[in-house]
Amino acid sequence: MAELADALDLGSSGETRTGSIPARRTKNLKIPPKIGPNRYNEMEGFYYMERRPSEWLKIVKLHVEKDIPMTVLIKKYKVDSAKLKYKVKLYQIHGEYPFSDAYEKRIYTREEKLKAIQCVLKGEKSGRQIGLELGVPGADTVNDWVKLYKDKGETAIQVSRGRKKYMLHEERQKYLADKELKARCKHLEDENEFLKKSLALALQKDKRLRKRYKSLMSLRAKSN
Repeated sequence: MAELADALDLGSSGETRTGSIPARRTKNLKIPPKIGPNRYNEMEGFYYMERRPSEWLKIVKLHVEKDIPMTVLIKKYKVDSAKLKYKVKLYQIHGEYPFSDAYEKRIYTREEKLKAIQCVLKGEKSGRQIGLELGVPGADTVNDWVKLYKDKGETAIQVSRGRKKYMLHEERQKYLADKELKARCKHLEDENEFLKKSLALALQKDKRLRKRYKSLMSLRAKSN
């Protein structure tokens, strides 16, 4: 048991963990941007966390080299079972390369992506099967290409590198703040447009309201 405990310790430097959270308490739960969950598992009662390639490699090696059951690793490190199975197969086929820093230089050509997309659309292979053959680290990456193709067409498929570098915490905080601000501005713009249309419709139907509105606008103009 002591050896198993030692094997399961990835160290505290790069680890991202969350405690078990009952499903009934997660409705209005706000997770800090630094943690950013992928999705909540109602059966197990915890969030699956995004991990760095080096962390995934250590977890995969615990299963492949030390024969630690996947169920133990899933519960210990709060990882998605499907993703872990994919990463293990990826390691068995391609070794450490898809988990390495050198993989960042890997380039997926437009032709390569389109070929993969057509294979999925024709039902020849699944997105994950193609991902394993190409050595793609993300289990859902090829399916994301397919979705992009369906949503925006062939022109949206462009050359890309294997993996973008992780953002620093400060960069991620700024990115999320900007994203939230843009979303709020869009919401306010939509709300303002709705109010304008509602007012215009009300003024058309109600003469008394229209008269009051003109008087209000006249007083406002004089005060300015």
